[in-house]
Amino acid sequence: MNPNSLLRIRDLSKDELMGILMDAQLFGASQKDWQLPQRRLVANLFFEPSTRTHYSFASAEHQLGCCVEDFTAAGSSVEKGESLYDTVKTFESVGYDAVVIRHRQDEYFRELEGIEIPIINAGDGAFYGPKLDFHIRDSLGRVWQCGTIQMDMNLPERFDCTYVDSEGKKVRPVMLHRVIYGSIERFIGILIEHYGGHFPMWLAPKQIEIIPVLAEKHGAYAHEVCEALKAKGILCSVDERNEKLGYRVREAQIAKIPAQIVVGEGECEERTVTIRRSGQKQSVTLPLQEAIDAFVQEIEEKRA
Repeated sequence: MNPNSLLRIRDLSKDELMGILMDAQLFGASQKDWQLPQRRLVANLFFEPSTRTHYSFASAEHQLGCCVEDFTAAGSSVEKGESLYDTVKTFESVGYDAVVIRHRQDEYFRELEGIEIPIINAGDGAFYGPKLDFHIRDSLGRVWQCGTIQMDMNLPERFDCTYVDSEGKKVRPVMLHRVIYGSIERFIGILIEHYGGHFPMWLAPKQIEIIPVLAEKHGAYAHEVCEALKAKGILCSVDERNEKLGYRVREAQIAKIPAQIVVGEGECEERTVTIRRSGQKQSVTLPLQEAIDAFVQEIEEKRA
């Protein structure tokens, strides 16, 4: 097998690992200095679904100046029973310079001893036993895998983890991986798509925008309202820019802030607030304390 293949971390020395990390840091600082002197053909052979790993490799390959081909088993000779060796040998025979492989079989590369081009292992096998996957269905009916609980059969041994049991003997522990949300990027993406950006009050990163009609006349009361809301843990701010009222309200609506509070002469005199909800044209005027209590209750009840 080609000595430039990268198959397992445990095959690398500490110095080799540190060298790779240092090269990665230099690459991040100046990608153009790492362009290959001539274009190389690289094939990504992914035999199981992947997003982050697949496109992380593809991005790095393109940035290095490689010509990249993405291979999928569906529609290929694999469906007719072609072996992994024959698939990789085909890419080698037609002139590819390297292959990146992700395969569900543990240490699949043992079958590829006769391959002469470099092989980069993007993941192999499953080092866990019983596993629970939690799937979420979004507003479009699509199903996404998120949370996972699984028994790890690999890391306790790799890290030589032990504990002393009641009989004073060293015992290998059982390790459970628990990922409540799965990939946090995927989970946030699902939430954004599910709500179309219109997050409910309890989930929104900014819950209320307070907009004084005239900053010089109504700004002080707007800030008083803001501080009263913040005292209850509500995320809010005051928009007192020198822009027309309608413009500021429209911008808050476009930003999908769940509620906008407008305060003018009447609100200042009567200590009320006029509330307009995101996506709605109607507004309602309430006494300040009543409005605060209603917002707090809505957030605590996590209303959709």
